[in-house]
Amino acid sequence: MNDFRKIAGFECYTPSDNVSELTARINDDGWETSYARWLQGSRLGGADAVFVFSVGGGSAAQGVSLNLVRALELAKKVGAGSSAWWGATAVTRRRSRTSPS
Repeated sequence: MNDFRKIAGFECYTPSDNVSELTARINDDGWETSYARWLQGSRLGGADAVFVFSVGGGSAAQGVSLNLVRALELAKKVGAGSSAWWGATAVTRRRSRTSPS
């Protein structure tokens, strides 16, 4: 995430920035919801976006990388933007936004 902050100049964070917190969340809440719970604790909202970078992606139907699936579900629920990149494929969900008056 350092390159996004340093080169692109925008605020960004990752659950692995604080391994102690991530480990505590996994112990307390379980792996499946650890990222979504971290995002809730970070007050994810409509002005935010979630980026997921994964080798194999995730699948709720197949029970694969459910921590990523739950994080993206939360992003959709709160109206945050999201973009998921895995393998050679990218899926982006954009939301429309109106300009403030």
